[in-house]
Amino acid sequence: MATLINQVDVSYRRLAIMAKQVELAQNKLNIAQERFDNGEISMITFLASKVFLLETKDSYLEELSNYLSSRIQLEGKFPVDVLSSDPGA
Repeated sequence: MATLINQVDVSYRRLAIMAKQVELAQNKLNIAQERFDNGEISMITFLASKVFLLETKDSYLEELSNYLSSRIQLEGKFPVDVLSSDPGA
């Protein structure tokens, strides 16, 4: 039981970190777009930034899936009011 609670907590913290990574990857792509438009970088370099953003989003969504699965398992074992103090609620 403690392991499941720990999984939810760790996954929630990872989501916050990964959300920041997605934001940074989006900023990187925006800069790459501007540099590509100005002829400063190649299409390949620009597309590499786009791929990086997509991979970062994919990792975020995978972690979100893990978090939600753990939450569902935990909510099945505890009354809902016990989880209401959880920051992910």
